[in-house]
Amino acid sequence: MLSYIGKAIFLLFFLYTLLVPYTITNSFAEGDRTFITHSISKNGIKSEELTSLSADGYQQYQFMATILDTNGSPVKAGTVIKDAHWNIDKITGAAKSDVILTPETKTDGNGNLKAILTSTQEFSGNVVVSLKVGTQSPVQSADSSVEFKPGSLSGITPHLARTPTSPYAVIYIKHPLEFNATDSNGNVLSNKTVNWEISVGQGGDKSAVTISPASSTSGHDGKVSITLTSTKPQTVTATASVDGRKIQTMDVKFILPESFDYDASQIDNSNAKQTLSVKMQDPDGNAIVNTNGEIPIQTWLIWAFKQHTGDKYGPATVTTDPRFIVSNKVIGDNLEGQLSFDVTDSKNTNGTAMVYPPNYQVIGCFGVGRSLEEAQTQVIYCDESSLEGWFVPE
Repeated sequence: MLSYIGKAIFLLFFLYTLLVPYTITNSFAEGDRTFITHSISKNGIKSEELTSLSADGYQQYQFMATILDTNGSPVKAGTVIKDAHWNIDKITGAAKSDVILTPETKTDGNGNLKAILTSTQEFSGNVVVSLKVGTQSPVQSADSSVEFKPGSLSGITPHLARTPTSPYAVIYIKHPLEFNATDSNGNVLSNKTVNWEISVGQGGDKSAVTISPASSTSGHDGKVSITLTSTKPQTVTATASVDGRKIQTMDVKFILPESFDYDASQIDNSNAKQTLSVKMQDPDGNAIVNTNGEIPIQTWLIWAFKQHTGDKYGPATVTTDPRFIVSNKVIGDNLEGQLSFDVTDSKNTNGTAMVYPPNYQVIGCFGVGRSLEEAQTQVIYCDESSLEGWFVPE
């Protein structure tokens, strides 16, 4: 009878080994028996591009497979899948060493086990990955197209904060630049360090340019803000780099204010006292307002001696004659962008108008610079042929 019992036990064991599925994905051994714990869903491996970027600023692609328990249901969230091995089976457009496949060890709330693919190089191509758990044959993903491009800065150049506004960058005024840091698909690049380099056009002066800050970090919304200043009229190129890659170049043209409406008018009906004025504007005719006095304004006088033949005056020269006393300087911090200064001719004690012909024609000049010498090379207005001359005696 024992022989029949032994045969029955052998038969049951033989049938048990036949019933064990060959799609074992996670298993453990006890003696010479193998017990199933998990299996991969027949849906296989799915892939998708993530909206977030890698630390290097490249795209990320997620591969995932649903893991089933012994009842054929997705495993619980946080289940650790031992002996899970992801592999890159095929890649085109780059070497395997150029990409990184980072697996997760625990399943998500839907029982999915995931791996994240990213790159250290820019390329476009195709990738096939596989997942192997335990002794099961690897399960491959479909051939997936991937594209890795570094992040970019989409620049926004606001108008200068002046009233009225002007789209031009004026020398000495801090020109604000704001950028949105995004990747090639428009996804925000937050907390990225952006380094800036500047260059100038032919004949320009790089030492006259200031960019602040030279290094900045994008906020949670991807915004990066800087200011650019030049003390000389020239075209400045600002180049932004993220993670050592140059990703944005912008040219900013700094201009010297143009002038209009020069005027010489008497003060208190006295020829001995004059207000000399001019207004600043940009090439489109908009007033340039010197808010907070950012533009350093210098003034000086030129005069030309009256030739005794004809009505012409000789070549004008700068005068520093102490007879002319300057006061009440206005630097253009008004809605019209008007510059002016008052001059008193201390030699003309009676203040009466000159008997024709006068001996000198005096013109007021305006320029931009920290010093008079600099301003005389960056002239807003100084027209010796002006018909608005102030006529004074010798």
